[in-house]
Parts: sequence; structure tokens; C-alpha cells
Amino acid sequence: MKKSLYIVLTVFCILPMKGQELKEPITFDVEIVNDVEGEDIGYVHNLYCKNSPQVKVTMDSKSVSFGCNRGDTVVLEVMEVAPFRYRVEFVATDTTKKYIHVWTYPNSCKGWDLSADNHAAALINVSKSGTDCLTGTYAAYEDDVPHTMMQLKPDGTFEYIGNIFNLDREGGDYYTGRWILKGDTLVCKVLADAFPETKQCRYLGQTLYFVYPAWEENKREAAERDLIFEFVKHNAGLKDINRKIQFEKVRHKASGL
Repeated sequence: MKKSLYIVLTVFCILPMKGQELKEPITFDVEIVNDVEGEDIGYVHNLYCKNSPQVKVTMDSKSVSFGCNRGDTVVLEVMEVAPFRYRVEFVATDTTKKYIHVWTYPNSCKGWDLSADNHAAALINVSKSGTDCLTGTYAAYEDDVPHTMMQLKPDGTFEYIGNIFNLDREGGDYYTGRWILKGDTLVCKVLADAFPETKQCRYLGQTLYFVYPAWEENKREAAERDLIFEFVKHNAGLKDINRKIQFEKVRHKASGL
């Protein structure tokens, strides 16, 4: 009886093992591609398999060789970055080199690189009553470093990012909505349903997630009450009436924004 029970237990244990497929180990090269024009990729990243996050490869350069099993979900996460932290997930299917695209702003933001080489000051013709002279990129500086940026787009929408170089690991403030000109006053109304998703995709097989973005709280705030920015226009830019922030209009040399 004991012998029969031993045989049954042995077969029961072996059957699942025979049905399991061993995953194939593979090694491939990873290279990080930063989609923010003019911004150096000098950030520290971690690279690891999602099913074993405790085993991480630290990347202090933009390329590394990485080993995992075919079919594993691989995660690239940034340690410190402004204005928003992120991680990218992709599935390791083969041994070809992987170019992992990262970006630190929502997908809708274009021309946010404000380095001196890529931007020039622009003037606003305050004598014009139309809105064409207002569309473009604006920045508020502190010690020649932008701490707040805004874009007024021709379709009547705007994007506003404050506290860009934040130290709280939560990310900068982000607002979006619609803008109109009332006399000499620019009115920007924040709309909760215009906020982007924290999960964004640009490249096939790669998904970027913004981690702890402050705009989730900004979105809740906009849903609970009217949130409006008001500006007075002048030749060099805009002045935030309530926050006393002075914005300069800047022109991106490449895109004209």
C-alpha cells in the first residue's frame, strides 16, 4: 500500500514538470533615446524584469547589455528627472538591439526645449486686437532658468507647467484647457476632461507611464471648482495677474513655436 502511494505521489509531482516549458534566456542591448530635443540623457535609470523587480541593473549611461527570458516584460525606470518621472515597459521578444524612447513631458507638449541655442526672444504686438500674435511658447525665468512654461496653441487650447525643477519627487504642476482673449486680458480656463492619461504610447511595443504626476491632483482640483489663469499682455510677453509671474514669449528656432 505504501509503495503504491509513493508511486502515485511521484507521478503526480512529475506531470506538471513535464508540462512546463523552460523559458529561453536571451541577451540584448538596450539604448535609451530621449525624445526631448536638446536635453541630455544624463539621468540614472534602473532596468529589470517585472516579475523580479528586486534584481535591477543600474544604468548611468544611455546603453547597456541586459539578460532575461524571452517573453519577459522588461521595465526601464528613471530615478530622478524633471518635471515628471516615468517608466517604460516592453516585452523582450528577441535579441535585437532595443531603442527605448523616453520623454519627460506629456505627449502633446511640443517645442519645450528652452535652451539659449534653440530659442530666441519674441515680441507681442499689443496694438493688434486678434489672437494670432499670442499663440506660441512662454517662459518665466529665475536666474536664467525656466521655472514655469506655457503654450498657447492656435486651436484655442493651452498647456501650463509650473514647478518644473521640483524636489518633491511628485512632478511639476500641469494644467490644460482652453484660452480666449477678453479685451486686453488673456483668460485660460482649466478643463479636467482635457488632462492627458498617465499611460502614453508613441512607439509600437513600448508603453510609457508617468509616475506620481502632480497633475492628477491638479485634475481633481479643476473638477471640483473653476480654475482660471488670467494674464495681461505686453510687448515682451504676459503677466499673470493673480500669481505675479512674468512670462516672456520665446520662439523655438526650429519649429517657430
